[in-house]
Amino acid sequence: MDKLIVASSYYAKDLINLEYHFIVANKGKRNYLKITFYKEDFWHVIGAGGSIKEYPQLKTNKSKLFDDITNNAEYLRQIIEAHSTFQSEDYINRRVDFLELSNIIESDETIFRVVNVIERSQIKADYILKCTLKDGRIYWIFLRSRNKLYNKKVNEFDEYVIVSAFSSTKNYGFNQTKHVLIYKAKKELISNHITVLKKYSSLTDEDISNFQT
Repeated sequence: MDKLIVASSYYAKDLINLEYHFIVANKGKRNYLKITFYKEDFWHVIGAGGSIKEYPQLKTNKSKLFDDITNNAEYLRQIIEAHSTFQSEDYINRRVDFLELSNIIESDETIFRVVNVIERSQIKADYILKCTLKDGRIYWIFLRSRNKLYNKKVNEFDEYVIVSAFSSTKNYGFNQTKHVLIYKAKKELISNHITVLKKYSSLTDEDISNFQT
């Protein structure tokens, strides 16, 4: 079974039901990141957002397209077979790594705030997570404000969407501002259960409650 089919099932059953809450700090200033997963985000997360734009027959409502492929694996197979981009080795490797995305996000990482254009890249992001995979490869997760992505007003407690994620030896954190992760939690949306993965002792309950509102 193609890993894209497995990935879509994993996204539908697991990631859509999660949020990740980060508080990051630099020089005394805190920033609040709420990473969310919507149906229409799936294509960005697996690195196919740009590919969809290249194929007129896939230019449809991304949320509806996600429902279509999760309800009909044969339809997804037809898409894979019809478009060579989805068959490339790079995309296949991305889909394999994607299946570990929740574990990757929950592991230790370095966080950069994007303050300069990302060199030799067309990716537009506000934050970059640098993670180390079990096999030693460096995995990069690019976050963008959801409001900014859809040309809406950005606020302090904005949601963030993963616009791309992949392993690479290139240093995407070069010339960006490093932040310290002082709080990280996973929220399960169905039960509203929150698992705190990291918390600095200096944080108060009010700090966290303000973030989660």
